[in-house]
Amino acid sequence: MLRARGTGRCPGGRWQEQSLATPNYAYEKRQRELAKKRKAEEKRQRKQRDAQTPAQPEGGAPAPAPGSEPAG
Repeated sequence: MLRARGTGRCPGGRWQEQSLATPNYAYEKRQRELAKKRKAEEKRQRKQRDAQTPAQPEGGAPAPAPGSEPAG
């Protein structure tokens, strides 16, 4: 127990305690678990959405056939 400086007593006559904040590990762990679940759910939804739409290369143009020369 830590006491105030001087006589060791506060004006009220009781010992004065100074406590430090302690980390709440259970809360932090729960937040990590929720973030992990949220990330997994987003990934699952993204995979489901990608499976429903046909794969197209970026830009919307069809990919050139292998062995063909580019036009231009």
